[in-house]
Parts: sequence; C-alpha cells; structure tokens
Amino acid sequence: MLPLKRLLVPTDFSEASYSAFGVAGEFAEQYRAHIVLLHVIPPIPLFAYDVPALDVSVYSRTLRDAAMGHLHTLISHRFPQGISVEPLVALGDPARTIVRSASETGADMVVISTHGETGWRLTLFGSVTEKVVRYADRPVLVIQAERGEGEKREGT
Repeated sequence: MLPLKRLLVPTDFSEASYSAFGVAGEFAEQYRAHIVLLHVIPPIPLFAYDVPALDVSVYSRTLRDAAMGHLHTLISHRFPQGISVEPLVALGDPARTIVRSASETGADMVVISTHGETGWRLTLFGSVTEKVVRYADRPVLVIQAERGEGEKREGT
C-alpha cells in the first residue's frame, strides 16, 4: 500500500464530504500522490423516461457538465497548488460506483468522509461510506465529518 501513488476521494458536494479533502491533500503532499476527485450522479429514476417534455440524454449531460464544473471549482479552491487532482464524474449507484472507480483508476486507497448518520436514517437508507468499506478491495480511510457538518448526531 505504501507509498501511496493514487487516491480516490469521493464527494457528494456536501460540506461533510469535504472533510476528507484535507487528509487526502496531506497524503498527496507527503507521497506526491495523484488524487482522483469523484462525484457520482445517482441513476435517473425510471419515471423520468416517461415524461414527454424531458429529454433524458440532455438532462444527464447537463448534470454531468454541472458536476464537472463544480469539481473544477473545488479543485481550485479546496486543494493546495502543486497537488495533482483529476476530476471524474460517473453515473450509477454511489457505493458501487465508488468501489468500481477505485479499481478502474488504480487507486491505492479511498479517502471518504462520513456524514455521521445514525438511528433510523442509517437503518432505512444505509450508508454509502459503510458500503464502500464493506465492498472495496483496497484500503478505505474514513474521515468523520466535523460537528456541525452533515446530519446532527444522536446525543448532541
């Protein structure tokens, strides 16, 4: 695993997901690693294909273009100069796509944050981070989002 040459850092564009950026940046500086910054667009619901006024291919392309633009903004504002960061947008189930992308990009490690969901929300929706940890075939470093980011934690 060491030295790290390539890191996959997924983001859903939430403040909580940005918690992983600092740690990934530190690893990238330490090991001169390349970061692949990934955003996954969930599948378009099937009912959207039956809406006559909606051109799904145009809608999908618009989502991809917007996500890519946002990734470029994050790279320029959230990562230090001199770190190699590549934006990547993929379409699919978030957890499965993150795991697949880690393999396809040759990532040595996935650096991902958690929103700290607990209780019924975690039971009902599951956790993308939890699924990535369970199914990834390479190390996954989970960064806990700082308090005030993401969902409120139980007991707070």
